[in-house]
Amino acid sequence: MPEGEEGAPSKHHVAIRYGKAVAKLTFSKRQEGTADNTGRDTEYNFEHLPGSVFETTEGSLTPGKTHFITDNAFLLHALVPLAVTSPERPSPADRKTIQRIEKLKNRKVVESKLLAKTEEAAHIGLFVFERKEEDMLASLVYVGEDKLIFRDYPATYDETSTWRADGGDEVGQFEVLFLAHVGGKRVLGATWAGPEGENAFVYQEKDGTFEETSLQGYRYWSPE
Repeated sequence: MPEGEEGAPSKHHVAIRYGKAVAKLTFSKRQEGTADNTGRDTEYNFEHLPGSVFETTEGSLTPGKTHFITDNAFLLHALVPLAVTSPERPSPADRKTIQRIEKLKNRKVVESKLLAKTEEAAHIGLFVFERKEEDMLASLVYVGEDKLIFRDYPATYDETSTWRADGGDEVGQFEVLFLAHVGGKRVLGATWAGPEGENAFVYQEKDGTFEETSLQGYRYWSPE
């Protein structure tokens, strides 16, 4: 996060979710945290957590949900408008898309969920592949007319925690925060939640894959 005067973040920020800027924020203060901090990164423990506190000056945030906060005007102009699918009611990918992915991966898709669509008819989806002995694979995929961009999540089968702690062999819940075109490449912001917490990350396109960047975090929310 950019630093302003006396080591504080720069004053004006924007919160991004659903593929667009949803609120304007201003930096309020640094919060030290208290001895009553339960270690849970939730709204119920907010006043006890250490970190930077922002106030909403315009628009609104979704309670309990992760937002990407930036003061980068270039990124805001590079955002791709998205129609985001409800994570509770995702639609499966169409057969043509599944066949493209199966051919490239040489592996059968057993589950698919469409997460978001762009105005150019591209979409982002989660694809789970058939199990091969103890080898498990799921992929977050940008599907365009002329390209597929993968972020693979290989795992070893575990009855209780294959991909996520206490998640059984379920992948977990993905949500797309934003997609942007930067320097002719796609940049993807998303979250990945499981029973005990949620990862947030920003990936950048390189050679047909989404590579990790340093922009990532984790929220722990496992019940006490």
